[in-house]
Amino acid sequence: MMLATTHRDLTRLITGRVFPDRPKYADAIADAASLPDEVRDIQIGRFGDTIWGRPLQSLTHFCVPYGDEGKLRGYNWHRDDSLWCGIRRWDPRIGDVRCVTEPWVPILGRQIAADHPLAYLVRSIRGRATLDADNLTFPTAAVMAEWAWRAATIGLADGAPSPKVVGCVLHWLQDVCVPHHARAWLLKGHAKIEARAAKAMRDIADRERFYERIATEAGQGSAWPAEPRRLVEFYAKQTWRSGLAGGDPDWILFNGGVATLAFLRRSVLPLLR
Repeated sequence: MMLATTHRDLTRLITGRVFPDRPKYADAIADAASLPDEVRDIQIGRFGDTIWGRPLQSLTHFCVPYGDEGKLRGYNWHRDDSLWCGIRRWDPRIGDVRCVTEPWVPILGRQIAADHPLAYLVRSIRGRATLDADNLTFPTAAVMAEWAWRAATIGLADGAPSPKVVGCVLHWLQDVCVPHHARAWLLKGHAKIEARAAKAMRDIADRERFYERIATEAGQGSAWPAEPRRLVEFYAKQTWRSGLAGGDPDWILFNGGVATLAFLRRSVLPLLR
C-alpha cells in the first residue's frame, strides 16, 4: 500500500484543484485518505490486530484479477506468490478472523459499519467453513469501496458527500495502483515500493505540471466507470496488466492521481449542492 503520508499528499494535490472554492472540504478529504490504514478492524486469534508487528487492516486493500472471465479476488495467504512456497503451503492455524466494526461507526454510521464486508463474510461462513486467517480469502478493495460509498450522503459537509467517505474510497482506489495490491503480494519489495513512492511524492518539483499531466489523462477517460467498485476493479486490472512497469514510483503516483481525479470528477462533483 502507499504510505499514509503519500495518500494524503497525493489526494491534497488534486482536491485543492478540484474544489478551489471549498478549501476546507478539499483538506478534509485529503486528511481522510489515510483512514483505512488507521482503522484497526481485523483481529486474528491470539495475535489481536497485528501479526509479527504488522497491522492487519491492510488485508482488505487488495484486488487481484484472475482467470479468463474478469473475476477478482482479495488477499489469500496460500495464493500469495511473494511468500516462499514452503511458508505459503504451511497451515499454521494462526487463529480465527474477527471483524471489529465499532471503529467505523464515526466514519460511516452504525448501520453501514455493521455491514462491513468482512463482518458479513464471517457471519455467513461461521459453522460452515474455516475462519482461520491463513485459509480465508478477504474482501477486495473494490468491495470495501462499494460498501463505504453507501454512506457518501450521510453527514453532509457543506452540501457535499462526506469527506471521510470520499477519502476512504480514494485510499482503496490509490492502493490498487500499486502492483503488489493488484497481485496480493505482502513481500517482493512491497515496503520498498511504498518508500520509493513516498520519496517520489516529496520530490515532485513542479506540482502544477504534474497535475496538468494527470488532468490531460483523466480527460481522455470519459468511458471509465463512475461507480467506486467498478472503478477500483478497472484500475486493479490496469495495474495487473502493467507488469514490471507498474513498479515505477512515478507510474504509481501518476496512475493514482488519474484515478483520484476520475473519481472526484465522475462520482463526487455531480453530488455537490
